[in-house]
Amino acid sequence: MKNHEGFQNSSVETNKKEIEKTELFKQWKTNINAEFNEKINEIKDNLREQYQTSKQTQLHDYQIFMAITEQIGYDATGKTIAQNDLNDILPELKRFIEAIEQGQDSFFVLALQ
Repeated sequence: MKNHEGFQNSSVETNKKEIEKTELFKQWKTNINAEFNEKINEIKDNLREQYQTSKQTQLHDYQIFMAITEQIGYDATGKTIAQNDLNDILPELKRFIEAIEQGQDSFFVLALQ
């Protein structure tokens, strides 16, 4: 673009600076920029897609344990209360921990409210 390669000068101008001021040149430059920006964006999209595909194939599946409790044996001030939902999830938690200890891929999530 610097040397006007590909630009067909149909004006009477021969001076490079004067050619660049013409509407014909400005339109050509706009079109060239748009064309190359489109190609650049297409390459970026293709690279992003290839990266995502590659990343997804490298991740393996794993087990997740999730438990949500309303009460955990304490209130917001730290006082002990009778209700404790953690006892209800204890058997499943033990099973999950045993799976981890046996080398199975696992991930644990416990949500306390």
